[in-house]
Amino acid sequence: DAVLDNIHFPLGDEAKLRELEAGFNELSKGRFPGTVAAGDGVVFRMQSPMKEATDGDVSSFFTRKGYYAYAMQGFVDSKCRFLNISMRIASTSHDSTAYLVSDLSEAIRKGRLAEWAHIVLDEAYPNKDQELSSYRGRNLDVWDDAFNYFLFLHRQCVERAFGILVQRWGIFWRALRVKFSRIPLRIRVCC
Repeated sequence: DAVLDNIHFPLGDEAKLRELEAGFNELSKGRFPGTVAAGDGVVFRMQSPMKEATDGDVSSFFTRKGYYAYAMQGFVDSKCRFLNISMRIASTSHDSTAYLVSDLSEAIRKGRLAEWAHIVLDEAYPNKDQELSSYRGRNLDVWDDAFNYFLFLHRQCVERAFGILVQRWGIFWRALRVKFSRIPLRIRVCC
């Protein structure tokens, strides 16, 4: 359906990637070049799913926070618009695991993202050439601390996008009460 085909990550479009980079460069005044997207994971509360809908694995959707939820990996531009989403794995999975099974992760591993470009992620993800995450710990040297500062400037976009998504659509203000198989479509439409 063309209406639902509005979320695209422009892997092969150099001009569009440069546009995305320019948006992030505005945030950091050009001091952290190459960022084309910010990504993270989020969960949406839902009612306990039926055993049949989850192949008998209802517990995989019960989070450590004490509620049932549906997980999504989201990647956004500097204006908090979704470029890519993935909902392939249960909400009890670690964010880095959910990312590894996403189309975007696979495309980057296959070298389909321009060599100069990267995405920014939080410390839950591994730090690689095109998938940047912050340095951990205290007492970082001045260079690592500066790296984290500019990375966080860019990463705030995905956190804001999740906040905007939840505030805009009232269905996320409480546990989702829809058939389990329809949850991904509801989330995608709202993105």
